[in-house]
Amino acid sequence: MVIDDYILFSRVSKGEAVLDEFYQEIYKQICKDDDKVPILKICYSTQRICEYIEYNGQEYIIYNQYIGQTFNRFNRIFYNSNRTFDAIVYAYKYFAEIYHYLGDFKMACLCAVAYTVNKEDAKGYRNDLSFESRARTTHLQEKFILLHEIYHWKFSKLSSEQKRELISKKKIEMYNHLSMEKKLNYEQLEQLGISKEGISEIERMELDMLQSRDDLIEEALCDEYALQQLVISENDLSLEQVVCAVFVGIENLQTMTLMEDYARYGGRKDRGITMEATFRKTIFRKCTVAKIALEKKAVLNELYIQIVETNERFANIVRDPIMAVAT
Repeated sequence: MVIDDYILFSRVSKGEAVLDEFYQEIYKQICKDDDKVPILKICYSTQRICEYIEYNGQEYIIYNQYIGQTFNRFNRIFYNSNRTFDAIVYAYKYFAEIYHYLGDFKMACLCAVAYTVNKEDAKGYRNDLSFESRARTTHLQEKFILLHEIYHWKFSKLSSEQKRELISKKKIEMYNHLSMEKKLNYEQLEQLGISKEGISEIERMELDMLQSRDDLIEEALCDEYALQQLVISENDLSLEQVVCAVFVGIENLQTMTLMEDYARYGGRKDRGITMEATFRKTIFRKCTVAKIALEKKAVLNELYIQIVETNERFANIVRDPIMAVAT
């Protein structure tokens, strides 16, 4: 079985991936300094996933062009909508597609009908306040995803010792940022003998994830490397433009993950998944952005303010209305 067969049988196709040349050109640009990289395969499927795999001795990154279309819709709602109805109606379509490939055809039909009945009344997102900003945001987000997967591939090529060293260094860096407000130091946390009184449940879970989830540390490293390369390559844009676009992209990914979780498990796994997503955003904001801002000699407080405002608007206009449909 060849890679095209794997893609065909592992996903529900929406048709031909007509944007293959477009993404191949992007991939070529972001990999121009690498001698050898995985082959990029583009698909068009309702399962909105991007993955790096090794198949029959060849390495591939499989990117679904539907991710870009979905990001574009989320971004249009984020930038243009002034009411929650646009997000709610799009959630009906999204959940219909999830339930369809999960085989729950009753729920798929119910959601599809709800979308069909309401879609003509949910047009606020179509009036672009800034087409350029929205299009640029989607483009940056897709480049970030591809770069993130490339760095997973690069990480897989490291020795076990090299991986442990990178993860260990990142943990120390993350401990310092996460514990700063509590005035805890790395040695105290390392010994696990600290008093947890006065530490919130969220902080406790973050510390537990730092101690036990090396996979999440790898995700944070790939976020950092991808953002660093994106900032360098997009030197005609401000740091704020790149960082905020990527942060909205991470918000998009979190929302997509939560929707999938609710459809599959009825939200029973939601708390763990929500904490993982929150942890990723926390590390991105407190650690990754802070590090890159220092390198670029940017004003960190201004970046933080923009990220907080972005998070609040996304929650109010996109994520919360969508998840209200799920519950």
